[in-house]
Amino acid sequence: MKQWSLAELSRKMIQRGKQEGRMWLLPVGLLALVYILGISAILRADFNYIDDMGRITFGYQGWDNFSRYISNLLSTFLHTGRYLNDISPLPQLLAALILAVAGVAAVRVVTGRETLTVWEYAAVLPMGLSPYFLECFSYKYDAPYMALSVLAGVCPLLLCRKDWRLYLLGSVAGILVVCTTYQPATGIFPMFVIFLAMRRWHHGEKLGDIFRFVGFSVAGYGVGLVVFRVFLMRVTEEYVSGGIPALPQLIPHTVESFCTYFHLIFTDFRREWLLVILALCVAFLYVQVRDSSRNKVGAAAVSVVALGLGLLCSFGLYPVLEEALYAPRAMYGFGVWLALVAVFTVTTPRAYWCKLVSVGLAWIFFVFAFTYGNTLTLQKNYTEFRIEQAIDDLTEAHVLEGDTRKTVQVSGTIGYAPVFDHMPQDYQMLKRLVPVPFGGGVGWNSYLFAYFYGLEEHMTWAGWDTELDLTEKDLPVVVDNLYHTIRADEAYVLIELKE
Repeated sequence: MKQWSLAELSRKMIQRGKQEGRMWLLPVGLLALVYILGISAILRADFNYIDDMGRITFGYQGWDNFSRYISNLLSTFLHTGRYLNDISPLPQLLAALILAVAGVAAVRVVTGRETLTVWEYAAVLPMGLSPYFLECFSYKYDAPYMALSVLAGVCPLLLCRKDWRLYLLGSVAGILVVCTTYQPATGIFPMFVIFLAMRRWHHGEKLGDIFRFVGFSVAGYGVGLVVFRVFLMRVTEEYVSGGIPALPQLIPHTVESFCTYFHLIFTDFRREWLLVILALCVAFLYVQVRDSSRNKVGAAAVSVVALGLGLLCSFGLYPVLEEALYAPRAMYGFGVWLALVAVFTVTTPRAYWCKLVSVGLAWIFFVFAFTYGNTLTLQKNYTEFRIEQAIDDLTEAHVLEGDTRKTVQVSGTIGYAPVFDHMPQDYQMLKRLVPVPFGGGVGWNSYLFAYFYGLEEHMTWAGWDTELDLTEKDLPVVVDNLYHTIRADEAYVLIELKE
């Protein structure tokens, strides 16, 4: 056997690294360009999305309250300090690049090939352009760490054909990265394992080898979760709970959570979208059964089970939590499931009608991304108009003048921009994605009015004082018009918004 010197070995490793890098560079670059084009309307809207309001105002990190320590750490490097200035759209562009790497990795895991076809480019687009991940792209600060959670769920599977110890270690590391960036991605790794095990069975691999692959995958996943839960997880009881119901309530609670998720999908997605998704599932089952080396009845049964189990995994661990999160950003695993189904469908020879279904779904999401981004612009313009109307009336009525700070409360809400009234009634997805940044209650909808217009020197915001509710006071009316009613005295100001 030839003995390699250290220099020769290093040179060959560098050459191999360059060759591998070139094989990734082109597909990642092309996919990233498509993603960036798809979210260009979101970037153009320059919409401060929910949590962005607080971070732009105060520059805090704050992800560690949900045990997202890697998000905290990486944000320090990305923003070159612990105070997070607004550097958008850089984080969103970085998120597109990370999603592109995840998409190429997904195809390589499924096919074992190092290049992508046009069909596969289209197939992986729902991973980042599904309406649910579009909410992740909307965050100016969170987007890259949400994208990183997807990549961390996929990358360990690149090692599944290598040394089992390396794969086991990679699986543990991947799950820890998922749990410390964005936990809704906890279902991505098991989703891939299920589909890959199905493919191995279809290809006639021995059951022992398949069970060994599944066993190492489960072990790595389980160890990662245990390490996170025991050593890293901070229990929170904010809008989502990290606790698990008692054993007698666990199954009915989980079933109820799944029903809620499926109901949201059926109400979020337009009927035409659901029909295309159904056609994609039919195409998936057709090609899996057609190409299987097993008995056709058994192949159909295994394919249906894999499809269903993968769908259940797409919601991660949230269905078993006492208080699940049903926001679109918590459901992006469904888009990954769609991408995985599409990739398994288009990597088959022939069956071009199946591939066209995948392209059709990608086109639907691509177009919707522009619709959503432009709607954010409309909502932003409408919100600024309503705030300016309120400030103008406050100024003309002289209610904030004087040496004493007034306590201000906003009740009601401006609702959605009037253009929403002219959209089809089945565009429920838009209403779930587009926030209303000016209205009553405690939350991010108070930040824009309270901090972005220089009013904080003249007022104290009553929304954070739960003991004070100005709607219970009989304040005199000083302004009443089409958009709001303003009530005020020497100490208090109540703005009642009208939709």
